[in-house]
Amino acid sequence: LQDSNDSNSADNSDSTITDKQLNTAWKMSFCNLFKALPHNTSLQKLRILSLDLPGNFNLDDEETVVALSDMIKTNTSLQYLMLKNLRLSDATATYIAAGMAVNHSLKTLDISWN
Repeated sequence: LQDSNDSNSADNSDSTITDKQLNTAWKMSFCNLFKALPHNTSLQKLRILSLDLPGNFNLDDEETVVALSDMIKTNTSLQYLMLKNLRLSDATATYIAAGMAVNHSLKTLDISWN
């Protein structure tokens, strides 16, 4: 006889997502979002609040950070940007600052809880 718990664990082993895979998926999602928004002229407020990111996640992927900076630089309708609890790295904050230096329409940036 085979223990039912053993068969369940064998079945689940192939579908288990590792932290690294989850981190990659999160970063790709953010990157794709930031790449889609630079020329969206109707976007005035963007709020991203994450309460459930993997323990070792931080927003430091170069492609994502560059896409975020480009979005801030080029989206002239964006007036409010909130990026809370995304574990922004120092490099990401530097890129955000570079984007803000050329965007004169962004009035509020909330990066608290990072």
